[in-house]
Amino acid sequence: MNIIRQEEGISKLIQQLTEEKLIPVFGAGFSAKAEALNGVVPDGNLASKMMKKIIVDCVDFITEEELADKGFNDVAKLFNQLNKKDLLRGRYKDFFRSNFTEVQLDSIKNEF
Repeated sequence: MNIIRQEEGISKLIQQLTEEKLIPVFGAGFSAKAEALNGVVPDGNLASKMMKKIIVDCVDFITEEELADKGFNDVAKLFNQLNKKDLLRGRYKDFFRSNFTEVQLDSIKNEF
């Protein structure tokens, strides 16, 4: 295991985000509902709903009905594919920036 300074870690994260090589991981919900830059950290169900809305708003040929039965993994995969085709009009980065940066955990979670 390599140990790096915080500044170097932040620099690497920014570089990976810029190169679209950073893959967000949804897990146990530890940070779910915590305040973030322009929203809250969504749990898996809310994230799925938010991604579906962005897809339907940005992509004319995909309807709510087509996405209704899609689970989180399928929606996230489609969200990523549509972003790579530049069909989400910048909303992809906004989704992650607004809901997964500058997260404010409560004191109990910070101490954990």
